[in-house]
Amino acid sequence: TSQYCNVVLLYGRIHTIAFTDNIFTGGTYNASSATHIYSSGQILDSIDIERNSFVSNYEAVYISSNSSVRSSNIILRNNTISCNSAVELDYVDSSFIENNTITNAINDNIIYLFYNGQFSVKNNTIISNTTNRLLNITGQNQSLGKRIVANNVFQNSGSGYDNVYFGSVDSVKLYNNTVIRNGSNYSAVHFASCNGVSVANNFIQSANSVAFQQESTSFVLLDNNNYFTSFPFLVRWNGTSYKTIEEFQAAVPLNNQLSTQINALVGLSNGHFNTKWLDGTGRTLPEVITDINGTIRSSKPDIGAYEFTATTGSPLSGNLMVNSVKGPYKTLKAVFDSLMSCGVNGKTTVMLEDDAFEEQITLQRVPGSNAQNTITVMSSPKRTTKAAIGYAAAGTADNFVFYTIGLDNICFKKILFYAGSNSYSNGMIYNGYCRKIKIDSCEFQ
Repeated sequence: TSQYCNVVLLYGRIHTIAFTDNIFTGGTYNASSATHIYSSGQILDSIDIERNSFVSNYEAVYISSNSSVRSSNIILRNNTISCNSAVELDYVDSSFIENNTITNAINDNIIYLFYNGQFSVKNNTIISNTTNRLLNITGQNQSLGKRIVANNVFQNSGSGYDNVYFGSVDSVKLYNNTVIRNGSNYSAVHFASCNGVSVANNFIQSANSVAFQQESTSFVLLDNNNYFTSFPFLVRWNGTSYKTIEEFQAAVPLNNQLSTQINALVGLSNGHFNTKWLDGTGRTLPEVITDINGTIRSSKPDIGAYEFTATTGSPLSGNLMVNSVKGPYKTLKAVFDSLMSCGVNGKTTVMLEDDAFEEQITLQRVPGSNAQNTITVMSSPKRTTKAAIGYAAAGTADNFVFYTIGLDNICFKKILFYAGSNSYSNGMIYNGYCRKIKIDSCEFQ
């Protein structure tokens, strides 16, 4: 529980050491001098760290050489890590961080590569509540090699910095990652002062800031990505913020025309999406022929870390009847979840046939909705009175009847909205960039 309690220290010129199938259990001291495998200022070559379990301690692996004394061939594969931080590699010419599972990390950068040469960060699952970055790659050795970050799941609910950050690193390929930033104020992916970058087939989502951000970075490829946010702005590009994918594509054509703005979190389960809007919408990349599990990528690969076959059904259109007895949709949640996962490909009307629906509703942007494919939610023409939607909130956390995020091209018509609580009685909340919404002949109580 105190400092200077590293488990394994590597001193001198170390060559060809393998740590395999071990269990490392550490203490609680919160500094790099409490690390499972530690080296500073030494020359290491061919250090193979595979199939180990790292529990507690500040960090699993800390290897820091310097600009004149560099290490090489540092391999971390198939490890499970549950420490405050996971890996820091400084001045390493070649590193391979692949197929690791990292959870419960809460401090500092989870994976930090500083002035590395070539690197491969692939097939890792990182789920954290850190106040810092999940992946931070900063600076570079001028001897360029393969630099790829692919097939990873980066999911963070902490309040720290960008999920994935690249600073002054050239020729990076960011392919087929699932990046979900549920914390506050920072982007999911951020590039600063990089050159020759390729970004494709990624799912990039941030809850409270832009999904994607860059300054002073040049791109070879930027396409087939899906961006989503609850924030009013989707992308920040050299200081200019864009609200929608359409605005972004118009201002930054590049090769950005196949990127999308789909909320796929409705169907998300253990990192797997379930929406046809991301199924087979990627581009073939020779560097990524399998997914995070080793499944062969299809000729039209899916967006994100996993290949999947969507089971949500085809896009919707026409009249969708909501009737608690007859169906086909028996609850508002059922019809709105279906809209968010299936999307629409034509004018769509949600008909409310019951007298009242005592439900709390969250509705986000519906895939496929536009000026032609509008959505109307209304009381059934068979009714002589307005259908009612109400909810009795218990506190500030659930103080709404209808909560919308980034909604567009929708009309609410002839509906009674009521709050069932006198103390917490918000009716409708609009969050993010909402547009082209009409409230027609409704009543609020």
